[in-house]
Amino acid sequence: MNDVPPPITVDVDHLDISTKHFVLSDKHLTEDLDELTLILKSHLLIEELLRDYCAHSIGHPKYLSEARLTFKQIFCLARSIYTLNLPSMDWTWGTVISLNTMRNLMAHAIEPDETKYAKARDMIINEVMSNASQARPKPPTFHGAVAYLYGAFGALLQGHLILKAGGTVDQIPRPPDDSAQPSDA
Repeated sequence: MNDVPPPITVDVDHLDISTKHFVLSDKHLTEDLDELTLILKSHLLIEELLRDYCAHSIGHPKYLSEARLTFKQIFCLARSIYTLNLPSMDWTWGTVISLNTMRNLMAHAIEPDETKYAKARDMIINEVMSNASQARPKPPTFHGAVAYLYGAFGALLQGHLILKAGGTVDQIPRPPDDSAQPSDA
C-alpha cells in the first residue's frame, strides 16, 4: 500500500501585497501622465511597495514605520531581506536605483543634469527591453518601461514573501490582464 499524504497547502493570503499594488498601478500610472509626474508617482509607488514588502518580512513592522526611513534606506533594507537567488531578475534592483536617480535629479534641481537624466532614462528602457519576458520588436515608451519595471519588481518581492512562507509559485498573484507588458504605443 502506497499512502502518499496530500500536498500541504500553505495559506499565504495574508502576504498578498500584489492586489493592493495592482489597484494603485491602475489608478496612478495612467497613460496620460507627463514624464515628471510619471517619475514622481512611480517612485512613490515603488517606495510603498518596498515598505509593504519589508513590513511583511519582519516580526514587528510597527517599528519600521516609526523609523521613518528614506527611500535609499528602505531599499537597502529590502535588498538585505531578499534572499532568493534569481539572477534573471537582478536587473530590477539596479533599474529601481535608476528611477530613484531620475527622481532625485528632478526633485533637487531646477534644471537637472540632462546627461545624467538621459543616462538613467535610457538605462530603464534598455533594461526592460533586455529583460522583458516577451520583448517587443521596438523599444517601449518610457511610460511602458516604468510600468513594466513596477510590475516585475512587485512580482519579485511578492514571490519572495510567498516562497519564504512555504507557498508555491502558483500562489503568486498575477495581474488581471496583460498590462504588465511594456507598451510600445
